[in-house]
Amino acid sequence: DPSATPSPSSGPSTGGFGDPVVSSASSVNTRFATIYVPRFGDDYVRTIAEGVSAGTVLKTNIGHYPGTQMPGEVGNFALAGHRTTYGAPFNRIADLRVGDEIIIQTADGWYTYVFRSLEYVLPTGVGVLDEVPQNAGLAPTERVMTMTSCNPLLSAAERIIASIRRRYDGSRRNPFDEAECGRHYARAMASWSALVAWNSFDWHAQSG
Repeated sequence: DPSATPSPSSGPSTGGFGDPVVSSASSVNTRFATIYVPRFGDDYVRTIAEGVSAGTVLKTNIGHYPGTQMPGEVGNFALAGHRTTYGAPFNRIADLRVGDEIIIQTADGWYTYVFRSLEYVLPTGVGVLDEVPQNAGLAPTERVMTMTSCNPLLSAAERIIASIRRRYDGSRRNPFDEAECGRHYARAMASWSALVAWNSFDWHAQSG
């Protein structure tokens, strides 16, 4: 479950639709959103929690980089996720295609982003987390999202970076059919729980 409803704050104008609601950042390791990526499967849904600690947050969630923006906020909403372990939520990040939707749900509403491009950087390439990615100090004017993971598979030699731009259509309503969304969420979370349980099992303790 996302955490309790955060306090909204104002943001720059989005034309005739009014400003999107922007939640306050949650405390570390607190779940505050879910993410839907149709390209990753019709029933793909994962939880997002604050923080990117490999030892805690990323074991059971996709992580939000502290200090980066929140969903719907002008700037860079940046996320990290595993590709091959702990449920591998970003396993198919390289399969994203231009125009693919990435949908974020919080207690305040729904936010639709659209995939633009992939790039590859060294682990030291933290410029992708800037408010305007790779442009430190530049004032942001867009609502963008960045997804980061390790590359290649089974290695941490590089980072694969998905750059995504938010599409704002004036609605914070659920973009899915309610019944369909509920079914997908139940199936996906059951699979996710099973994967997390598999990764968390103490095989050494059971090996005798």
